[in-house]
Amino acid sequence: MANASEWARRFEEWTSSLSDDVQATWDMLTNESVAPQGRRWLAGALSYTLTQLDLIPDHERAGSIDDAFVLRVAYGLAAEHAGKTSTGDSARIARMTHDEDLLRDFLGDALYAKLRRHVMELADKEVRGRTVDHILADERARQDMKRELDIQCKKMRPAHAGSAAEAEALTVSVTSYLKMKLGATH
Repeated sequence: MANASEWARRFEEWTSSLSDDVQATWDMLTNESVAPQGRRWLAGALSYTLTQLDLIPDHERAGSIDDAFVLRVAYGLAAEHAGKTSTGDSARIARMTHDEDLLRDFLGDALYAKLRRHVMELADKEVRGRTVDHILADERARQDMKRELDIQCKKMRPAHAGSAAEAEALTVSVTSYLKMKLGATH
C-alpha cells in the first residue's frame, strides 16, 4: 500500500492530465467501436465534470480529484464495451483502467463499490438540462456540452501537495469527502 505522499503524487498526475483526459473522452463519445452503454458511462462522467454539486467541492485543493476518479471508474465500466478501438484509444482505456485498479486500492473495496455505483448512476442523471442519451443522440447538445467542457477544462487545477503533512491532509480530505457524500460507514 502506498503512503500519503505517493498517493498525493499520483493524484497530482491524474489531475494534471485531467483536461487532456476529458478531451480524449469527448472524442470517444462518437466512436462506434465503443458500444452505446460504454459511451453512456463516458458521457455521464463528462457531465459530472460540469456539475456544481460534485463529491468534492471544486474550490477545495482536492476539488478536481473526484473528477479524475469518476473518469477512471467510467473507463473501467466502458472498457468491456470497447471493441476494436484504435491503438491510441486502446492505450488510453488500458491506462485509465489500470488507474482505476489503483483507485480501488486507495479507497478500499467498500468505498470503491459506492463510488462505482455513483458513476454508474451518472448515466441516468440530467446535468445542465441534458441527459446522457440526449448528448449522445443530438449533435447540438454535444456541441453545447463541448463548449462548456472547454471552459471547465481551463479552470481545472492539479491537486498539489508538497510536504508529507500536506499529502496526508490531502488524502484524508479526499477520503473524508467521499465517505460523507457516498454514505460510507467506515
